[in-house]
Amino acid sequence: MIKNYLLITYRSMMKNKAFIIINVFGMGIALACCIVSYLAYQYDSDFDTVHKNGEHIYRVSVIRSFENTSTRFGYASLPLGEIMEKTFQDVDHSSLYTDSYSNFKREDDLFASRVSYVEPDFFQMFSFNFIAGSSDVIRDKSNVLISESMAVRLFNSPAEALGKTMTQVYGQELKEVKIAGIFQDPPMNSSFHKQGGLAFMNFENYKDEFPHAPENDWHQLGTLFIQINHTDRKDIVYKQLQPYIKNNNEVQENFQLAEFALDPFLSMAHHDRDEDVRSQTWGAPPVAAIIGSVIMSGLILLIACFNLTNTAIAISSRRLKEIGIRKVMGSVRIQLIIQFIGETTCACLLALIVGVALTNFLVEGWNLMTGNNIHLEVNYFDQPSILFFIIALLIITGIIAGSYPAFYISKFQPVSILKGKLKFGGTNYFTRSACNLPFH
Repeated sequence: MIKNYLLITYRSMMKNKAFIIINVFGMGIALACCIVSYLAYQYDSDFDTVHKNGEHIYRVSVIRSFENTSTRFGYASLPLGEIMEKTFQDVDHSSLYTDSYSNFKREDDLFASRVSYVEPDFFQMFSFNFIAGSSDVIRDKSNVLISESMAVRLFNSPAEALGKTMTQVYGQELKEVKIAGIFQDPPMNSSFHKQGGLAFMNFENYKDEFPHAPENDWHQLGTLFIQINHTDRKDIVYKQLQPYIKNNNEVQENFQLAEFALDPFLSMAHHDRDEDVRSQTWGAPPVAAIIGSVIMSGLILLIACFNLTNTAIAISSRRLKEIGIRKVMGSVRIQLIIQFIGETTCACLLALIVGVALTNFLVEGWNLMTGNNIHLEVNYFDQPSILFFIIALLIITGIIAGSYPAFYISKFQPVSILKGKLKFGGTNYFTRSACNLPFH
């Protein structure tokens, strides 16, 4: 029986090639838009999930009260990091993180370095995949750890970069540093992503770059990350932080704090985006880019489904005698419904093949349009969820586009069909609604 259904579907398509080709390409574009919007949604929802300890990591932020308005900042005073490391027993790991204004010099070439100063615990907290060397060498302040892309930029290949020395330049000062470790670049949907690659050095180098900054100065700000393995101790750490508000407010009269906050790392980038929080880390993409793409792709798909529905009804009007004879020969309505939905789903399957082929071109255009905010990649076999989405998209599209003609045509009585008394055509509520859709 299935073979018979497939044969009928094939013959019907061959008799209506022009209609099928037009709808397949139209539906293919709509499905490609849906796949791209899903990739954008997945890019946003997977932000920072690459770090295995992410659910136990928090950023210490401050809430400033000014003129009865509260503003959140993703910074904390640098002395607070040393205090937490020494006195907060419920904090398992902690690391200060701040950017440098220095550059790297190799022979006569000067490169923007994008160096970040971190403490040794940083690499125990966050997941970086080292392809050469190890994270332990960060304890030596003369070492620098760089990403694969920066190694290629500086020395053309990671193999050539490992063990080489460069000059770190800040102001008029020069300092020789050694490349002691190379790691894979984190994905763009990571808080630590930087254009041009990453470089990390021991936080002790901060004091060399800013030698005039006094010790225990609460004016000095940076990002402070902490790891609390037992999440039920988070409230205790939060309460222990609040007394240090006084330390800050006594020093910074123009920057009075109302509260220290613990921002969960996995939602930090989205929180920064929604409230426009100032921070040194890479934020999640604009929410309008994600929601807008989902809404627009949904509307485009809906229009393509209505077009395929109208085409299916038009094609079926030429097959009334076939339907009447099949009913006389014993076919029941459910068999006709399955056949018509199956025919539409086959057309959607062809459209899906076209859509998958078009997705790569749309992704390239999307990345050019969004610039540095979003960078999508198509990896169907590395991301099982996208395969489930594509299968679900095919089934849903086939049902939406094929249900109306299947139920509408299968209800006709064979006597009316064979006597030629059946009035087929005109408009109804469904077709009028389809024609009045926006952008249709």
